[in-house]
Amino acid sequence: MGQIGKWLADYEAIHQGAANKLIHYISMPAIWVGLLGLLYCLPVVGERGCFVNWGSITLLAILIYYARHSVNLFLGLFVIGIVLMCTINGWGSGWGIGSLGIFSALLFIGGWAAQFIGHRMDGSELKTKQSFQNLLTAPLWLLSKLYNLVGIKY
Repeated sequence: MGQIGKWLADYEAIHQGAANKLIHYISMPAIWVGLLGLLYCLPVVGERGCFVNWGSITLLAILIYYARHSVNLFLGLFVIGIVLMCTINGWGSGWGIGSLGIFSALLFIGGWAAQFIGHRMDGSELKTKQSFQNLLTAPLWLLSKLYNLVGIKY
């Protein structure tokens, strides 16, 4: 089992209950959209756009890290990332940066609150010492579930 397989197995091991998994299927994308939205709101030099913002720069660095471990998961997350950053850009243009920042903060905080609830329901503890690694593994875990359904190897 490669590094990705180990990360996914470790993540799966601490997410056993059906309710906790369901909460994670919803809350992890909320956390990621919130985080990238908040990063998008940070000032940039020049005109902010789909790919000219701190959210896209952060996402690019994470995608490069993922590409080192699984090309298929990288490709899926790359496509999702483009759609997500263009959507966030549209929200920012339409709503204004202040409203996008509030919305993103609510998604981020609400997603984390749901994580704690899910782990409480599961009778497990949210591993705060491993939170950063889990934050990076969660999108891979979600996409791996989808890939398994449609028979794509990663």
